[in-house]
Amino acid sequence: MSARPQKITFAEMRSSGVRGLLVYCADYRCSHGIAISGDRWADDERLVRLVPLHEVERRQGSRPL
Repeated sequence: MSARPQKITFAEMRSSGVRGLLVYCADYRCSHGIAISGDRWADDERLVRLVPLHEVERRQGSRPL
């Protein structure tokens, strides 16, 4: 069985010329999203780190990064 591939880092993203990100709520019924710059994260951080940072709460709306 093969190991799971590593998630991409911000440095790998930037080396491809990408500077911005579109982050959407993980709930498929929700359409909340936000466009952000990836410049504030260190090169060795993995993009998967963003997953828990953007969450949508039904009564309070979106909590931006």
